[in-house]
Amino acid sequence: MPKGIKINGLDEIKLYLNDVKNGSNKALKNTVNRTITVAKKESTKEILKDLNVDKKTITKTYGQKRASQKSLTAKFWSRSKPLSLQLEPETRFNATALGRRGSNAGYSFTIKKSKGKKIVPGAFRMTKGQNTFLVARQKGRLKPIYTTRISDMLENKNINEKVREKASDFQVEELSSQVDKLIKKNR
Repeated sequence: MPKGIKINGLDEIKLYLNDVKNGSNKALKNTVNRTITVAKKESTKEILKDLNVDKKTITKTYGQKRASQKSLTAKFWSRSKPLSLQLEPETRFNATALGRRGSNAGYSFTIKKSKGKKIVPGAFRMTKGQNTFLVARQKGRLKPIYTTRISDMLENKNINEKVREKASDFQVEELSSQVDKLIKKNR
């Protein structure tokens, strides 16, 4: 998760909003909450650049804690299991059947856009309810084929740096905007 976003100039903000009841806390709370929303959006964009899934698949794994005037801390996280290779429109791993039926058959698919296709020999399609999965025999049992986790993608150093940079830039602008709004509102 993006860490280490700092707000600069807190003393100046307190001076500007000295006449407004809880003014600095209101401005900071609103800024932190708006910034965490931007960080989630940027994280989703960065993950979508590399992971071959839909936006909904990523965003439904997110949870968040919003800031309050008493606690000016907010965070978001992703709780996700490894993504299964569903052959549905919501996850588009572009699985392609290889060869013919039998033990030599298999599927190739693309998980990360930055890497090539991955081939799983002996994999085949299996329908369970409305979902169609790629499964393979492992130690005599049929098991779905799983891929990376969204939470692992959030821990990626490159994604983390890009998100932190965008969120920090947004935070500076948003803080000044919140201060201006509170000053205008209390004139």
